[in-house]
Amino acid sequence: MPRMPILPPAEYATFETPPVFTPLERQRFFDLSPSLEHLLSTFRTPTNQLCFVLTLGYFKATHRFFARQFHDSDAIYVARQLGGLPGMVDLRAYEDTTARRHRQIMLDHLGFQAFEDPAKHHLLTEIHSLIRSHARPKAIFLHALDILARRKTAIPRAYL
Repeated sequence: MPRMPILPPAEYATFETPPVFTPLERQRFFDLSPSLEHLLSTFRTPTNQLCFVLTLGYFKATHRFFARQFHDSDAIYVARQLGGLPGMVDLRAYEDTTARRHRQIMLDHLGFQAFEDPAKHHLLTEIHSLIRSHARPKAIFLHALDILARRKTAIPRAYL
C-alpha cells in the first residue's frame, strides 16, 4: 500500500534540503567554538573538516542531518573560514563511516540524542491521542517535529 503524502511535494523537497542561509546566518551557524576548533585540528583531511563544519551548521539550524547535501556558497564560506581554498576539497571523499562518527560527535557536543528506539517510543506515546482523534496528518507531523525539538532529539527524514 503506498504511503499517504503528508507534505506536498514542494514542502517535502524543502524539508529534505539543507537551509539556505543569509550571510549573517552563515556566520552564526558556521562559527566554531574553541573546543570544536581543537577537535577539527585532529581530523585527517581538509574534506573531513569542511564536511564536519557544514553538517554541524545545518544541524544547529534545523536539528537534522542531510545526506551529503551542501550548498556551494556554504562550502566556499567554510573553506575560507578554515583557511583553505574553495574547490580544493573533494566532498565525494567524505566516507559514510566518518560521517556517522561525526554525527555522533555533534549530538554529544550539542546535548542531543539520536532518533532511536527510546525516542521513537516516546514520540508515539506523545502523538497517540492525535492519531486516535483523526487529526490531520500534517498537524501530527508538525507536532512531532515540535516534540523532537523540545526533547533535543535529532529529527529524522520525513519518510523513514
